[in-house]
Amino acid sequence: MKKKLCLIGLISVLLSAGCGSRNKTVPDLPPAPAEERDYDFIFVCPIIDNEYWQSCIQGIWDADEELGTTTHVTGPREAADFDREIIRYMGEALESEPDGIMGYAGIRAMFPLINQAGEKGIPFLAVDSDAPSTTRIAYIGTNLYAFGYKAGESMVRLTDGMAKIGYICSSFSAQNEAEVLRAFEDAISDYNMDIIAVGEGWSDPERAAGAVEAMLAECPEITAIFCTGGYNVTGAARVKKMQGLNSLILVGFDDVEENLAFVREGVIDALLVQLPYQMGYQGVHLLKEFVDKGKVERDAYDTGSILINQENVDSYWE
Repeated sequence: MKKKLCLIGLISVLLSAGCGSRNKTVPDLPPAPAEERDYDFIFVCPIIDNEYWQSCIQGIWDADEELGTTTHVTGPREAADFDREIIRYMGEALESEPDGIMGYAGIRAMFPLINQAGEKGIPFLAVDSDAPSTTRIAYIGTNLYAFGYKAGESMVRLTDGMAKIGYICSSFSAQNEAEVLRAFEDAISDYNMDIIAVGEGWSDPERAAGAVEAMLAECPEITAIFCTGGYNVTGAARVKKMQGLNSLILVGFDDVEENLAFVREGVIDALLVQLPYQMGYQGVHLLKEFVDKGKVERDAYDTGSILINQENVDSYWE
């Protein structure tokens, strides 16, 4: 175990238990002290206070308990400017020289820092978003192309293959969301469906709602909205409900409580759900395997996805 690990700038995060019954919650106590563990890892999280990432952190800490590792969590707490803030936290993680780093790799500015980790002999595992051109040891997360294609197929079914679509992403610089969009566009390409407007929601319901309002004001002919990123569809659903846009089709991501309530009401037509708990849990196992053996078996590990609608919203975890 490396001894230089500096906890300045790192957070052993205590997160609330309000994630809902589908997502495991973060324990009331942090992991045991590092000196009692075999390895020190760092998870560079893009948005710590996001429910999606809380589930990932729970998986990490459950794996720590099982394996005797310690994973420190660091990163911006809120969505505002996360794509710039995460770079600073990654730099601090590198300076700490842990035994391994797990992190979100969906921002291109992360790529040089991931390569720096490789140069320092620190294994970096890409979580949720991949950076295959870097020295990362592997990717753990959803097969983004399959995920986006499934979203496109769902939109085709919901619109009978005819739609003028608005698209809301978290950030235009998010490479993982760009890959999802590419697959979505492939899925709808043979139909009378076009994306006619795009906007950024920053995975924040209020900012996403503002982007949707502006989009609909400029392009009132929009008949459907596709949202990538955690809370963007939440903002879109608030606008749809508030303005009484009952015919507007909404497809988005993530089973946070408000989104599930909107599905039950018929405001959100379909949600695609990733499995962040598995990303965190399996990620720690993979980092430990790499440190122990100097390799992992595969280049990418798909944690799968689930499609939620009114028919299965209360049973999809069964």
